[in-house]
Amino acid sequence: MKNIILKDHKEIWKNLLPLTFNKSVGSLLMGSKSIQEKWETLFNTNIEIEYSTSYLGGNIEKSEDHLVIYSHFLPNLELKKAIDQLNVNEKLVFENQIIAYRGNENESKAIPFNQNVECIQNPWDLFLKNDVAIRTDYDMFYRENVSKHINSSNSIIGSQVFIGDDVKMDCVILNSNSGPIIIEDGAEIMEGSVIRGPFFLGKNATLKLSTKIYGATSIGEGCKVGGEVSNCIINSFSNKAHDGFIGNAIIGSWCNLGADTNASNLKNNYSTIKVYNYSKNDYIESKQQFCGLIMGDYSKTGINTMLNTATVVGICSNIFGAGFPSKHIPPFSWSSVTKIENYQFEKAIETIKMVMKRRSIELTDKEYQILKYLSELDSYQNL
Repeated sequence: MKNIILKDHKEIWKNLLPLTFNKSVGSLLMGSKSIQEKWETLFNTNIEIEYSTSYLGGNIEKSEDHLVIYSHFLPNLELKKAIDQLNVNEKLVFENQIIAYRGNENESKAIPFNQNVECIQNPWDLFLKNDVAIRTDYDMFYRENVSKHINSSNSIIGSQVFIGDDVKMDCVILNSNSGPIIIEDGAEIMEGSVIRGPFFLGKNATLKLSTKIYGATSIGEGCKVGGEVSNCIINSFSNKAHDGFIGNAIIGSWCNLGADTNASNLKNNYSTIKVYNYSKNDYIESKQQFCGLIMGDYSKTGINTMLNTATVVGICSNIFGAGFPSKHIPPFSWSSVTKIENYQFEKAIETIKMVMKRRSIELTDKEYQILKYLSELDSYQNL
């Protein structure tokens, strides 16, 4: 096989908006890595993305013998083995869903996959299945590695703990009896923090003083997190550096939650939760009792922001002011409780560039063009 391709399923990509406005499903953090990074590690090669919409990227030149994997399926060793065994013009199928195919999808013979496989179809699947993702990643990528010396000031409960190189950690409690704990290279966990697995902390990320973490939680590279966090995924370079609670939440990259931002994850009447869906331009039933904040990339909240259960915040939006804002904040919004205004594109870009510069990272021309395209849309239903 000359090339391996990770392909977005159009309807699932749309279901995952606002998290996927500017990226593939495969770029989302699940467990300890993005789905793309997991496959690249397992196959030991770079994998290209086939986007489901043209503004994210053009067509990929495919060799006659090529392998395509749908990006919403979570990798595991059994699945990788089954994919390796595919011949040309065969496709791997799970419950009438195509997982992967080699050669021509339409002309391929169906090969059933009868073992367990997890897939992502809605935003809440990300936090619901993060427990499985962290456990699977620990077994695939970390279990056989020996953790470096752990300072005796720390209290380690259980044996499922991986600590990378140059980790700073003193007077911390890690409880891995409830699931694996993975701390990547260069991370820092400040004194008084208490963590229950499953948990992942990415490279050069920081947990501030006395942070409380409940699993299953993943915090990406370069993030700064404090306060109370339960069953959340926070993608790379986002900050929740101060007190405040978020639970059952998905936060995109380059976001910032101001001090004492609190986001509800449970309705007062304990009923199931409806979540805004961009394709339908309406709220849909999630059948979940717990669902918190869902926030696209580059969005921010001011200090003391209060958010209702399952608030959906679009890409490049700002929320501020007293009281509860709308449960749906559109992309490129400057939003208070009383009104939502348009966030001028160039001002949004100016802020993004300043934030990135602090991490010695530059906004790419491709990302600029994607954001510009999104800022000029009148509707997001027909992406």
